[in-house]
Amino acid sequence: MNSMLSKSGIYTITNVINGKVYIGSAVNLRKRQNEHFAHLKRGVHHSPYLQRAYSKHGRDAFRFEVLMTAPVSWLIEIEQALMDKIKPAYNMSKRADSRLGAPQPESMRN
Repeated sequence: MNSMLSKSGIYTITNVINGKVYIGSAVNLRKRQNEHFAHLKRGVHHSPYLQRAYSKHGRDAFRFEVLMTAPVSWLIEIEQALMDKIKPAYNMSKRADSRLGAPQPESMRN
């Protein structure tokens, strides 16, 4: 698993209490994992849905899982296909390639 985290790929953050997920892609999975949990810990994550759940349940309720490694050029296409199929509860945007149109918490706008 550790060697996979230094690669690019697709991941989920799963709430193990209710099964709701966030789907994402990253050029560097380890860096992205660290960013997500640092933002969640500080209360400034870009997804207010995920932030509220994290604030309610705490770190131990969330699992970061690499679904697959993939070349950077494939990430958006694969992420979008998974988002279309799974319809993740914690993703703000319905499009994998853009956060345009997704509401942002005030803490991220500043």
